[in-house]
Amino acid sequence: ELEALVLRYGEGLVPPGRDVAADLPSLPAVGAPPAELDEWRFVDAHDVDELVDLFANHFYFGCEADDRTLAVAFSAYNPRGRVLRPVFSSDELLSRLP
Repeated sequence: ELEALVLRYGEGLVPPGRDVAADLPSLPAVGAPPAELDEWRFVDAHDVDELVDLFANHFYFGCEADDRTLAVAFSAYNPRGRVLRPVFSSDELLSRLP
């Protein structure tokens, strides 16, 4: 099944005419990890405070009324004392629709 999916949707992953099973170890999702493991290397932050400043004010987190972890968003326990931005969601309105 994987071979069929690679042939159908994985254009460029395996050279034409090559055996997909033999080339699996060379595919990006399998085999050796990339040489550069730093996923944050392109973020222009030089320390943790800059990283928090870049992201903390721009992320919103959906939560339900019964979500007990919601209190963490307002907790001083958060790194650098930042308050996260929860967004309340509810199915209450939907239950009232005809």
